[in-house]
Amino acid sequence: MGKCELIAAALELSEKKDVPASVIALLGPALKHCLPTFKEDRHDFQVSILDMAGKTLETSESALVSEVAVS
Repeated sequence: MGKCELIAAALELSEKKDVPASVIALLGPALKHCLPTFKEDRHDFQVSILDMAGKTLETSESALVSEVAVS
């Protein structure tokens, strides 16, 4: 499994915190078009997608922390 696929899988955890599946379906495949481009060469749209993915990953982390706290 490639790095972009691993990140896309981690995004799916954010569904537990009410992130719509349509958002995850948009962000996951878009990663392979954004991450391989050097940061300084990225288009503004690529930067926006990666910002959204980062925020969604924070939500995924929050979901995992909540699960551990309940355990």
